Amino acid sequence: MITDFYCLNLYKSGIMFLTIEMHLSFWRDQEKEDSEDGSF
Repeated sequence: MITDFYCLNLYKSGIMFLTIEMHLSFWRDQEKEDSEDGSF
């Protein structure tokens, strides 16, 4: 039972991490498109 709970938390945090990573890479792409020279 405790193992299942741990795995569920690990799964949830994994999903959160992937979602944050996707958003970060998306924002980076947007900033690249905004700045023509590629510098911030």
